Amino acid sequence: LFRFINIKDPQHQLLFLVWIISCFISEIPHPIIYLHGPQGSAKTTASKILRRLIDPSKIEVAEFPKDMRELIQKLAHHWFLMFDNISYVPTDFSDILCRTVTGAGFSKRELYSDDSDIIYSFRRCIGLNGISLPHLKPDLLERCILISLERVSKEGRRQEQEVLREFEQL
Repeated sequence: LFRFINIKDPQHQLLFLVWIISCFISEIPHPIIYLHGPQGSAKTTASKILRRLIDPSKIEVAEFPKDMRELIQKLAHHWFLMFDNISYVPTDFSDILCRTVTGAGFSKRELYSDDSDIIYSFRRCIGLNGISLPHLKPDLLERCILISLERVSKEGRRQEQEVLREFEQL
């Protein structure tokens, strides 16, 4: 795996592997994995590999939607979501992410009805990546595992599609 994901610190490698394994245990709360590092550290590629391992989807990396309802809808339809290139986490989204990883229920009015609700109840795996750590609310930061990625050397650089194709083959 570390042939494709540029984590050099052995403690971070172990923590990363344990986190991946935990994603396959549905009955427990899951910390948020936060991949950070400089430009050129292949954060998005690492995020796509995680998505392919944990919860394959055509949507390999996501962006924060426009509003909370859209975020809840997105979370309801995926076991693992990886949010790409995060520089800011809105307060409302921070609260939702905290509740999502520990187990939460949300409700909304059913369309075309006066008194019916749709209830969402779930616990999900979440990932974030970004160049630096954005200002995170303490309760969100407390639920994160921070993993530092190192810049890929000029000699080690490859096209993303080549890396993903090799990963799929292995």
